Amino acid sequence: MRSIALCFFITRIVSKVRIRILVSRVSHESWHSVITTSGAWCAHFLGVPVKKIKATFQATTQLATNVMAGNKILQTIKSPWPANNVRRRNEPVATDAIKAQVPAVDDGSTMAQLFIGHKSLVLDARGVKTDAAFVNTLEDNIRLRGAIDKLISDGAKSELSDHAQDILCALCIDDWHSETHYQHQKFSEHRWRHLEKNVEWLVNLCNCPPEVWLLALQYVCGVVV
Repeated sequence: MRSIALCFFITRIVSKVRIRILVSRVSHESWHSVITTSGAWCAHFLGVPVKKIKATFQATTQLATNVMAGNKILQTIKSPWPANNVRRRNEPVATDAIKAQVPAVDDGSTMAQLFIGHKSLVLDARGVKTDAAFVNTLEDNIRLRGAIDKLISDGAKSELSDHAQDILCALCIDDWHSETHYQHQKFSEHRWRHLEKNVEWLVNLCNCPPEVWLLALQYVCGVVV
């Protein structure tokens, strides 16, 4: 009985190693051409139809094919790729900075960084005091909402800094910026017009002092889509 159990255990290990070698080898090639031209590959996937195999690999990432895990779920190794360990927002996000004439009453911020979802139109505003704080607001937005697919900006120096580019590269985030003096290309500019009208209406309705501009902006971002 011991010999039979040992042979069964060795067979399981060998089969798993073969599958891992197969996945790591084929991940660098085109799955569509390999699976279509050779029907022998289907035997490694329990005879699943080719269409389902193609759809599965299209819906899964290929960045973690070299991560080795144990036989138990508790032995799973965390992926070394940061992009695999962060939940995704699955939409492009436009960002822009606005400046105020007076400091905010709560934290003394003189500017606000806006993040606007291109599909969901979700608005986030965070007060900042310098342009260099853009990197911190970007990290806070990713921590709150998830990693974005593309960052749309106007090409400001703080948004093109080395630190900001390191964050985008680590999380596999694409970036796009509009041309200089072409404000109509900015998606955030169109949404800001709608947001600004609502902020001014709220401040005038409540007869608020100008120092509460940041609180009014964050309130409108929370209720307006």
